[in-house]
Amino acid sequence: VPGTSELQGSVASVLAGLCEALRSGRVDPSAWEPLLRVGVDPQRLLDDLLIVQRAVFDLVTDVAESIAAGDARIFTDWFGAFFAKVAHEQQRRFTAMLDGVADHVALRGLDGRWAFANASARCDVEAVVGKTVAIPHLADYPVFDDVMRQFDVDTAHALAGERIRSEVRFPTPNGWKWREQHVGPMRARDGSIEGVMFAGRDVH
Repeated sequence: VPGTSELQGSVASVLAGLCEALRSGRVDPSAWEPLLRVGVDPQRLLDDLLIVQRAVFDLVTDVAESIAAGDARIFTDWFGAFFAKVAHEQQRRFTAMLDGVADHVALRGLDGRWAFANASARCDVEAVVGKTVAIPHLADYPVFDDVMRQFDVDTAHALAGERIRSEVRFPTPNGWKWREQHVGPMRARDGSIEGVMFAGRDVH
């Protein structure tokens, strides 16, 4: 592979793993665990993996006629599985970090469905993730008009591109609590709004 002598760190490890897969004729995801330990940046690893993929695929293209069908399958399966493994690790770390905070963090899609809730927020939304419900469990309480109105106002501001901080008297299984709530837009790569983010904590 051109330039291999200049590649360092995870790139060299990725190449070694690919060579082992070709020698053994199988893809072993467990061999990647050392590359995915905490302290390794998954995004950097993906960038390095792309370097290796481009170099390997360029080489394979140059000698395509001499590549056995089994080896070609290993190339495809190995890179596909590795990309999926790193992406899964990114998601696992993201979820674990958010589950470790006391704040309530949730994401709601434009269709009104809850797409994500961290551990602290699940008491509010776990039963309705993937369901179209404006405020989870509020129907269990006889008085929730003020909460609903504030929620709707903050959501409207977020959909207009604004970030809002408010205090809401929120019903919980242990009674009513005042919650500081931050609401803002979640943007897609092109800058369009694709959802509404919520972060809140009980303040008194």
